[in-house]
Amino acid sequence: MFATNAFPKMGLFVAMATVFYGLRLMETALGIVIVHVIGTVVFMTWIPAAAFSSVPRSLEEAARDAGAGRLRVFLTVTLPLALPGILVAAVMSFLASFDEAQGTYLVGAPSYMTMPTEMYSLVLNYPKQVAAVFAILLSIPSVVLLLLTRRYIMGGHLAEGFQIR
Repeated sequence: MFATNAFPKMGLFVAMATVFYGLRLMETALGIVIVHVIGTVVFMTWIPAAAFSSVPRSLEEAARDAGAGRLRVFLTVTLPLALPGILVAAVMSFLASFDEAQGTYLVGAPSYMTMPTEMYSLVLNYPKQVAAVFAILLSIPSVVLLLLTRRYIMGGHLAEGFQIR
């Protein structure tokens, strides 16, 4: 699953389209979901795994010594310390999924058109001035999300307790 980011996306999407055609996943919502999951699986596994591995085991052991059960230790110690990494992974996955127009267009068109694929086709079919406006509109959600995330990262809220080893 991690090797999907090592190859050019369009070649991967063409190979996926041939497999999806055989499995009758072309022009289906499930096919589009699979395309988006393949593009975000790296973010949703590596970053949270690093976040959970950075939680000090001594804190978990201290909570267990104080009488907390496994679920309580997870909910009150492990999850709050790993939550910043999970949030970063969610933001990165959203941005990667929001940028996914080619695979969605190849697998889902013409039955399913997501906002990025619709804007992608609008940019290609309109004069350059209109295409520039659509390109700016497409970048606004990503910029706003990154600015909000930067506010918390620079403030140290997301960085507390999250170290990649």
